[in-house]
Amino acid sequence: MNQNPISVWLDQLARPKPVGEPIGPAERTSASWNTPPPTFTEKRTDNHRDELDPYLSSWMDDSVKYGKQTGIDPRLVMAIVLNEGATREQVVGRAGATAYDLGRWATSPLRGGPGNSLGVTNMKEETFEKLRARYPDEFGGHQWSDLTTDEHLAVKATAYALKTMKDDTAALVPDNMRAKISLNEYLAAGYNAGEENLANYRRNGDLGPGGAAYAQRANDNFQRAQQLMSQVYVMRADGGEVNGPGSTIGDKIPAWLSDGEFVMNARSTAVNGPFLRALNADPHFLQRMLAARQAGRPAEPSVGLAPSAAASNSTQVTITAPHREDIVDRLKILALQWELLHRR
Repeated sequence: MNQNPISVWLDQLARPKPVGEPIGPAERTSASWNTPPPTFTEKRTDNHRDELDPYLSSWMDDSVKYGKQTGIDPRLVMAIVLNEGATREQVVGRAGATAYDLGRWATSPLRGGPGNSLGVTNMKEETFEKLRARYPDEFGGHQWSDLTTDEHLAVKATAYALKTMKDDTAALVPDNMRAKISLNEYLAAGYNAGEENLANYRRNGDLGPGGAAYAQRANDNFQRAQQLMSQVYVMRADGGEVNGPGSTIGDKIPAWLSDGEFVMNARSTAVNGPFLRALNADPHFLQRMLAARQAGRPAEPSVGLAPSAAASNSTQVTITAPHREDIVDRLKILALQWELLHRR
């Protein structure tokens, strides 16, 4: 007897994540505004792709591909698919979903305003046209109506729409709003609400009932996306803060590291977080800062060595710094202290 495809699909979404994956249970649609998304590598063993619904498998692969291309967490891209048209496609099939979208495309001019949305990710014509103008190499050869039949294009357009929102507006989000929601919650709510409503969210410092409800659905589907992806992909952190069970010294979170990487403890991360994030994003951040400050600087930090009056075999160390101390000055002092303490 054939199984109900909807039951199979829902069962796959609810399937517990296998034990032992490099990244633990999905965080609250990404826990930090600064943590880069993980990298995704397809498993060579214990790969359950053949057990997945083919629709889900295709959307998942496109989410990974275009999430990587745009710097957007693939789990968020997949969460938007699940939030929007995935259920429709599962219920009526691809042919039914295409017929539905063609009807919406034909009647969109009659609706007025922004018109109807098309495709598995329900994208408005205005949004797609802005993507065509901004990314002509990616979308110049396509029309909005192509979303009715091209699901790969729909997922790609969603990833680029999220990238545009992040690039253009993430820096404008006030601190009080950042403290309440994650970057991915903000992007999810903005995808649904549009630019004008997203600007209102920033002014109010809150997503409001509608935005919060959509973000919560995205949270739920983010978890489901991770459960699905964990059956096919290994997810590895790509730098930034780590969030998970246990305390800051409990060592409860397994980590996959690469040769040459450097791990900072939680205490130092808490004190130096902004600087560490800048270094993680740009390996030459400190050198660029030093070069920018080289001309016209006040006196640089310096070190002086002199015999100590207290003991003949000891040395007194004097470190001076300008009164107007900034992060570079403090780092130089720390570097000098390190060199003196470890001088052989």
